[in-house]
Amino acid sequence: MGESPKHPSKHRAAKRMLVLLIILLGALGIYQYFTTPADQISLPASPQDIFKKQSPKGGKIVSIESIETVPVAQVLARSRQNFGAAAPNPTGSVTRALIKYTSYTPDDKEINVYARAYVPTNGSNLPALAFAPGTTGIGDQCAGSLEQPAVSNWANYESHMMTYAGQGYASIITDYEGMRDPSRIHHYMIGELEGRAVIDSLRALHEWDVAKGRLNDGALFVGGFSQGGHSAMWADKIAADYAPEYKLQGVVGFGPVSDVKRTLADVTRGANINWFGPFVLTSYQDYYGRSYNVSSMLQPKWVTNLRTDATTNCIDTVINFWGRDPAAVYTPAMRAAMASEDWSAFPDLGRDLEANAVGDQKTTSAKLINQGGQDNVILTGQQQAVMPKICQNSRGPVNMKVYPTATHYTIMVQSFRDTTTWMQNIINGKPPITSCT
Repeated sequence: MGESPKHPSKHRAAKRMLVLLIILLGALGIYQYFTTPADQISLPASPQDIFKKQSPKGGKIVSIESIETVPVAQVLARSRQNFGAAAPNPTGSVTRALIKYTSYTPDDKEINVYARAYVPTNGSNLPALAFAPGTTGIGDQCAGSLEQPAVSNWANYESHMMTYAGQGYASIITDYEGMRDPSRIHHYMIGELEGRAVIDSLRALHEWDVAKGRLNDGALFVGGFSQGGHSAMWADKIAADYAPEYKLQGVVGFGPVSDVKRTLADVTRGANINWFGPFVLTSYQDYYGRSYNVSSMLQPKWVTNLRTDATTNCIDTVINFWGRDPAAVYTPAMRAAMASEDWSAFPDLGRDLEANAVGDQKTTSAKLINQGGQDNVILTGQQQAVMPKICQNSRGPVNMKVYPTATHYTIMVQSFRDTTTWMQNIINGKPPITSCT
């Protein structure tokens, strides 16, 4: 094949026009380059931008360290430990296990994390709830899976999770990174680590042979209490990149830490949480490799043995250890920074606190914040202050509900039925109400 013998000149003319057009376009590009201000030139993306590195996939089960089938009567008995006579009747028995699974740090170091899983023994197409506990401590002995409610009740998470499983939810509750891991402390209030632990626990739940193939991937939820609320929001924040195989339908926070800065600030506003600062300082110094001027932040009594104090006290001893008077723990300069939320005197700490913020995630999940009106740990004002940011950035409905008589320690019980109704409505395709205007 070649030029048509009838019109050879037309083909040559068309080729000349095409070449001329290419030359003109090239000349125009060169002209624009040399006449455009340097700060407005768009350079080609770097290889890192073009080929964004994907994090390794955690959630591989390392071991199942205990497993049992809990009969219906015992499921109800354990539920009643928290819910009393109001405990809902379970729909069946529950298979319970302690699972060790893999997760990854942001620098792609593989670590092992523990979780307790609770799955209805019968049924299929089960909704799944990956849960994160409130603060239990940062030392290994404080791991949630080691809780013995009859000795020291940290919230009796066994009772809560058994109650959800008794209502048909395949549930798993993480211990967090660093717990029961002699090589590292738990890096408290590091959102990325918290969120990964929650997501990888959900992956492990999918891989556990008891639950494998029985979960409804259109009904995946994350939730948490206090610190765990912060963890659940971080799981939601990173899910699209870290776990693109999942679409989270809903996020639930029970008295959640929705703003780390505000939680620390609220120590000066009546929050009974003096230990929060020592925990955060210990965690952040270790994780970020900082050397904060701790002597300008804490009273002399707490400076020398800060790491030891923070890692040896679990949540049941922290109030007696650090007391209820902020002036006895924090220096005047630190209290001033906390009260004003102006961290210019402590810029490194201010940046590290800000790096663990939530509410800026643009996700499609529905969000529910359950807050106790009598909560003196995470104050209601914290949720009210963060709601505009969450509403602005969330593409899903956001609802905040205040329970006037609930405390920090009773909010999970008081809001249980509303929470399961909220999740069931989402599963049924009924959009939840929103508090956003």
